[in-house]
Amino acid sequence: MQREIPPLSVLCLRTASSSPSSTPLSSLLPSPAQRLYLKLSALPPPPYTPKSKQKDFQTPFITDTVTDTVPSLITSTNNNNNNNNNKSKQRLPSQTILGGNLSTTLLQTYIDCVSETGTLDDTRLTTDFFNILSSSYAVPDTNHDSSVNVKKRKKTELVLECALSFHNCALLSSSTFKCLISSDLSKIITCIDLSGCCGVTTDIFEEVVGGCKVLRRVSVKNCRRLGGLGGLKGGVECLDVGGCYNLKIEEVLSVVKSSKELNEFYGAGLGWEDEDFKELCGILGKRKCKGLSVGFSKGLSKECITDNLCTSKLLSHMESLSLHFLPSVNSSHLSKIGFLSPKLIEIDLRGCVNVTSVGPLLDARAVGYNERNMKGKGEQEVLEVIKIMCRYSGGEGVGKEVEEAYGKLYEIVRD
Repeated sequence: MQREIPPLSVLCLRTASSSPSSTPLSSLLPSPAQRLYLKLSALPPPPYTPKSKQKDFQTPFITDTVTDTVPSLITSTNNNNNNNNNKSKQRLPSQTILGGNLSTTLLQTYIDCVSETGTLDDTRLTTDFFNILSSSYAVPDTNHDSSVNVKKRKKTELVLECALSFHNCALLSSSTFKCLISSDLSKIITCIDLSGCCGVTTDIFEEVVGGCKVLRRVSVKNCRRLGGLGGLKGGVECLDVGGCYNLKIEEVLSVVKSSKELNEFYGAGLGWEDEDFKELCGILGKRKCKGLSVGFSKGLSKECITDNLCTSKLLSHMESLSLHFLPSVNSSHLSKIGFLSPKLIEIDLRGCVNVTSVGPLLDARAVGYNERNMKGKGEQEVLEVIKIMCRYSGGEGVGKEVEEAYGKLYEIVRD
């Protein structure tokens, strides 16, 4: 029986404890689990996938296989084979992850245990730790195949990426991040999540983004000691600086402007004013913007939102839009947003006290969908499922209205 497992290319470190670790350094010597991991890390790496075949890559699954390289600690013997006297030479069946890597699985289990006990601090994550993790992503060299003529060889572009999350790891400081930068793992990290890391300062941020050369997605949400975004590369596609109230709007706009590939920006809680928001929309309107968040900005006027946000240039590719706790947003804005954003699948209207109905959003969305399909000569457009978050907005009738009046016409998820 096959059992699907989540992709093993993402390592997520989470901790809810803020108390320092009381574990003595003597206990940090290699434990049986760590020694087992070192044995497993010597197994062949997971198969790489050329970008041309990325769509055909199947989700890894666990299956029974026969191997003599996996330690007996994780193998299952056949109890019926008691007549075999030489069990030490027996090839034992084991559960193996096809398309994955056993060492990465064990590593994730180890991290989960350390995180949940609240002992994840700078003494745990060393340079060797990150180097061992990077070995799980090693790719065999296939460019020296003797059977292929040198002139006919084509350089295969490999998919070798890693996502790393330190979500809410409040105890981490410069020591851990320096170990990360000095390790081989920094060469393949394309996504890093530092949300809620209280120890992240401007200097640490500059070291991290400077040491990780191929970053495309960066989140420093609620890193309130962060005072600057220096060192951020131009190849970043997604940036989340929500809640970083020590950042200056001018510097944020400068980073957004210089990052030519940026098409997702989440900057709630920075206190946007009309002039700054106008400049932001002007920059993102020239790109295929997929995500935008400017919540908790009481200084935005109705006219500014109408003239700058509700435009086809900005909304034509929008998939996620967060306008939470903006008192200037009203139902008339929703009508324009619904008509101009055919790809919208999520909108956050929580705390928008002047939004008394989401009907204009849904009706305009349906009208725009019908008009585009009538004019279109090619493939018919598909109306995506939309998630509407409208808690604390415009009175108690909004959610009830969605369910009663529109629940039969649209598939809606209400939060």
